[in-house]
Amino acid sequence: MREIKFRAWDSIQGVMLPVERINFREDTVSLNEGDNSVTDTTEMFQLMQFTGLQDRKQKDIYECDIMDYFTYVMCNERRKGIVCFDEKQSKYKIVPFEMYELNAGNGGYTGHSFDSAICANSEVIGNIYDNPELLAPKEGADKHE
Repeated sequence: MREIKFRAWDSIQGVMLPVERINFREDTVSLNEGDNSVTDTTEMFQLMQFTGLQDRKQKDIYECDIMDYFTYVMCNERRKGIVCFDEKQSKYKIVPFEMYELNAGNGGYTGHSFDSAICANSEVIGNIYDNPELLAPKEGADKHE
């Protein structure tokens, strides 16, 4: 059975924290901040769910992680993309950078199917909150590489 766990981005403090508990009735989340726990409404945080998969270095993969991955579909090349949950197909996908902004907000994503075979050749290199600089095109480039 897949482990169900979450992490949360605290935009006020600018930190990613592990989630201890989610109370759906009261719409609150409890976070572990080292020595003490903090509970607040879920709207104060960006929640990200664990996908149930790990990258080639055995690091847990969550929604909103930025991946360096190898795709067989696109001429056997390494690419960078963002882990997203496609609500229309009810599955996780790796969405290439250039497609992410086009897809954001509609619940469906154009991307690569996300499974253990892709993850075995992929690596988490950050996430969209801790590492927004990874989302920007390289200097002098008009698109992401």
